[in-house]
Amino acid sequence: MKNNLTKYAQMIQARLPDAQIFIHDVTGKENHFKAIVVSSEFVGKNLVEQHRIVNDSLQEHLLSKVLHSLALNTYTPEGWIKDPLSKAITKSSIYTLYSQSNE
Repeated sequence: MKNNLTKYAQMIQARLPDAQIFIHDVTGKENHFKAIVVSSEFVGKNLVEQHRIVNDSLQEHLLSKVLHSLALNTYTPEGWIKDPLSKAITKSSIYTLYSQSNE
């Protein structure tokens, strides 16, 4: 995984230690990315609250414009298992999985 993407994933992981993060550099310039974040900390939270948690963890880079664009999907573990996207993403070569086991 490229340097900035690793850093962004680590920042999300610091806030959501149990998270599985699937991340993709959209432009190849490390400033536009898509992320899928799966965490038990999202249980009981609505979508806006889930996204706010992730955005807050990246706030420094979003405000400084180092990170220009973030397309975000968030899931509880149960929601992720039920979503057909989970099977497609886990087999995808464009997304890199980042989890605590990467450290």
